[in-house]
Amino acid sequence: MAYNASRNVFVTASGRYYKMYNGTYKNPAGGYWNSLERVMEEKSFSNFSEGHITQGIDCDDDYIYAVLTGDGEDGVSDSGYGYLVISTWEGKLVTTCRIPLPNGETSEIETENIFHIGNTFYVVYNTHDSSNVGHVHRFTIEGLSRG
Repeated sequence: MAYNASRNVFVTASGRYYKMYNGTYKNPAGGYWNSLERVMEEKSFSNFSEGHITQGIDCDDDYIYAVLTGDGEDGVSDSGYGYLVISTWEGKLVTTCRIPLPNGETSEIETENIFHIGNTFYVVYNTHDSSNVGHVHRFTIEGLSRG
């Protein structure tokens, strides 16, 4: 789950889709709602999400960022590959890129979560070697235009 203060919207990853909710979580009496109001129909991460598992999500004023891991069930041999899918708030796909393999890793990664500061992204990942769990990988994407 991620929150964008200027839009007052929470965005959540849900399978192959993302959902947006109104960020006003207090009711008029000052208590908390039991659930948030959906502000938009769920949007697909693009047809690329078929055969991939959404693991984490982040956002800023311009984009929604989701990390997916291939599950190998779509006939594509990409099980264990981590991907970053960038979409606009209106659901338009900006780009899909394979997350670069962290230095020193020899096996593919399973992405778990993501956050970013500017164009620098931080992904929490596991490797197929069970001893390599909960690592943080940092990478930069150049050329993202900001609104």
